Amino acid sequence: MIKKGAEISVPFLFVISSILSQIFFPTASSADEFRVSYPVSEVSVTRDAKGYARFSGTRIHYRSQGGTPALPYRAVRVLLPPDADLKTVSISAANEQFEDIPGYWEVRPALSPVCQDGERWPSGYADYKDRMLNTGYVPENLMAPASGGKIHQYQILEIPVALFQYHQSSCQLRRLTHITFIITYQADPENPSFPEIGYSDRMTTERIKAQVVNFSDVFHEYPNPANPRSSLEKPGYIIITTRSIASDSIRLSEFVRTKKERGFDVQVITEDAWGGGIGDPGAENIREWLKRNHADLRIHYLLLIGDPDPEKGDVPMKMLWPRSNAAAYPEHKECPSDYYYADLTGNWDMDGDGRYGEWRDDFGPGGVDRNHEIVVGRIPCYGSSADDLDSILKKIIAYQNASDISWRKNVLLPMNPSDEMTPGYH
Repeated sequence: MIKKGAEISVPFLFVISSILSQIFFPTASSADEFRVSYPVSEVSVTRDAKGYARFSGTRIHYRSQGGTPALPYRAVRVLLPPDADLKTVSISAANEQFEDIPGYWEVRPALSPVCQDGERWPSGYADYKDRMLNTGYVPENLMAPASGGKIHQYQILEIPVALFQYHQSSCQLRRLTHITFIITYQADPENPSFPEIGYSDRMTTERIKAQVVNFSDVFHEYPNPANPRSSLEKPGYIIITTRSIASDSIRLSEFVRTKKERGFDVQVITEDAWGGGIGDPGAENIREWLKRNHADLRIHYLLLIGDPDPEKGDVPMKMLWPRSNAAAYPEHKECPSDYYYADLTGNWDMDGDGRYGEWRDDFGPGGVDRNHEIVVGRIPCYGSSADDLDSILKKIIAYQNASDISWRKNVLLPMNPSDEMTPGYH
């Protein structure tokens, strides 16, 4: 058990600096606390052909507001104890360490998301010098808002962290080399987070270990953690389709055999097992079947084969409403998706209004969770003929069994610049 005030140690670098606090979730009145010491590595900066800073590294992304310096972030993932209430988690930072980057640097401004006006793509930001008026290092707060979720029963906190700070008036860069996260939460030992689909097999253990920075300190607190070296079970690969498709396809059995030869435990599941249904009833039956059978079948991969129409399909996508509350979208607020089958722990209609996947209303602790349990793929199959499906399966089998794969390293990316400020490769 993590004790209050304990520090989780990841190898350490030298220390500079101050404590900076930021709360992302409501603070509990009586909270436990632990610390995660995180050294920052595998990120660097060079100059591009025009002399601007070019950042590179593993698992970096950009989230700066339009017109502010486009600096890279990394989402640091922390494993929470099983009894932590996600709604009460708060985070602060301490012991930030920096390395000054020699020289003077120009950092490009971030672009704002914009729509094409029919003639050109507007730049989305005002003049660079007019917008970048801050005289201190930016971003002032290294941490962006965090989010929490689950992979099976394992609770994970994702903390976006800026990897560089930029002093705009002096054109100085400094790289973050270390940060300590102070995480507090309210524990509820009477109601730990062990959902009905919770389990731990070799692949799940390895996945969690690869993603979080404090695996060895917390993982043992979860029930029956699997030993990744002693567990030899094969990952489950489920194909959900219809009786008609399964019987008409002449390549599906060959595809299944190929997958088994590659080390998967493959099963073809038709509506006799998952319940069937056209449109939304079918989508609900698919997800409920996955939740009931996920642990026993060790399902890690799902391939959907059938008509994806969310209203008329026999293996439908789920109709979601991510833009339901967006005033900028008076129409086309709905969006069909298969991600509904990837996340099995979240409540996708948390507000109970019948519109699943609404941004804000259905997101947050207990709601839509971007930490998927299953990797989902689909081959659309329309009408009564399986000829197109068999053609696709034949190509997949040939691709996977090919001996000469050197050509796969040759990529052609045709593109057209959006405008003089926005090259197509961004």
